[in-house]
Amino acid sequence: PEPPSQPTLGDEILQDYGKEGGSVKSDTTLFQRYLANVFILTKQRDPRHYATNEDLALFLRGQKGNLTPFLSQGSNILNEKSQLVDRFGHPLIIHVISRDQVQVRSIGNDHIPYTQDDIVLPPDSEDYSTPR
Repeated sequence: PEPPSQPTLGDEILQDYGKEGGSVKSDTTLFQRYLANVFILTKQRDPRHYATNEDLALFLRGQKGNLTPFLSQGSNILNEKSQLVDRFGHPLIIHVISRDQVQVRSIGNDHIPYTQDDIVLPPDSEDYSTPR
């Protein structure tokens, strides 16, 4: 199916994502909660359909393993490459934890992935105090 040209309910739910006065943590929390609800609504799904940022973006737009669009192409969480991005415009890092849970990582203010200032939901137990 073609991505919806009209805003979806997901667009409305995420309307404050990346807005002035918010934070990377509030954005990531909003998106993580939104995603948990999408998974509740889509019973028939395969984690391979949302294993990467690009796959998850297609899934949420109803184009990969899911026929219900939860985001429009014009959503404020998507960049021009149709990637899910944080408030700085950096692609979110997606890790599938289980069929029902995806870890979302924003690379934070330093713009370097896998450092202490990353916002990770749900949090993991790795220590990022030493640069890799």
